[in-house]
Amino acid sequence: MNNWNKQRIALLTIILLINLPFASVAIIKQPQQASTIQSRNHYIALTWGDILNVFRRPKKQRGGRGDICLISPGQPVSSTVEEIWSDKPLFTWQLQKGNATQVEVSETQWKGKINPGQTNITYNGTPLQPGQTYTWRLNTVSDFPKKSILFQFKLMEPQKRANITNELTKLETKLKRQGASAEKIAMEKANYFAQKELWSDVIQQLYSISNPSAELKQTIKQIQDSSCKQN
Repeated sequence: MNNWNKQRIALLTIILLINLPFASVAIIKQPQQASTIQSRNHYIALTWGDILNVFRRPKKQRGGRGDICLISPGQPVSSTVEEIWSDKPLFTWQLQKGNATQVEVSETQWKGKINPGQTNITYNGTPLQPGQTYTWRLNTVSDFPKKSILFQFKLMEPQKRANITNELTKLETKLKRQGASAEKIAMEKANYFAQKELWSDVIQQLYSISNPSAELKQTIKQIQDSSCKQN
């Protein structure tokens, strides 16, 4: 081997030794950076408007009979069964006229009485069972008593519910440690449910705040209007 080749090999060796630490740092840092970005995208919703935009993506079939529009949980009985996480679901609806008088859940024989002007009620009957499908309807009165169509929903399987419950607990603990308000926590939970396309649970988080901000009130109204918009 001549002197020129020896010099070239020596020079390449020096270059590799100089750049090796920088290459190692880049390899170590890159996954951490990507993980941070993924975590931020998954958990942080900036505004209620962001959640509203996600909610509007699915084309959901809604149920109405004349002046009655059921919003959640679930979809009409003839549709695909919608899965929910909460075992104490929030029933929500919108009426063009008259008043709701009662919500009925057929399988548990629960009947929730409604006050005039009320547009939602939380289930408090016999505990719902994971993996089971349930149907509900709304009774109303205007010129005469009337019943809505049947909606159905399924409480998700035990293991899936447990996994989501654990993730929500961790998320809430983290947010409380950061000093987040009750509305901020509800917003982040709603965003979490939206990413999993659990739309009934998204709506339940919207209604969970006792003193909602003006933005949250507007979001609720927009969801009600868009869900009950006549095609």
